[in-house]
Amino acid sequence: MASIRKRIKKDGTYSYRVDVRMKGFPPQRKTFNRITDAKRWGKQTEVAITEGRYFKTAESQKHTLAEMVDRYIKYVLPTKPKARNQE
Repeated sequence: MASIRKRIKKDGTYSYRVDVRMKGFPPQRKTFNRITDAKRWGKQTEVAITEGRYFKTAESQKHTLAEMVDRYIKYVLPTKPKARNQE
């Protein structure tokens, strides 16, 4: 379900933060300057999750930097030519 919170910025204007939380999916947050945009995004996100058009997590968010470095060392470095000492 989407919830909208009104927030006051440092310059005195308002922004609206939408939180969409549904069981089995990571929470989604987005901030808008207009409440109509916030309501529209919240509803669209809820519908996308309900209809199965929403993907839980991006593939890039499933991996850590350490895994990427290990994979680079294992698969990419062996294909590179050896460096020679330049003195």
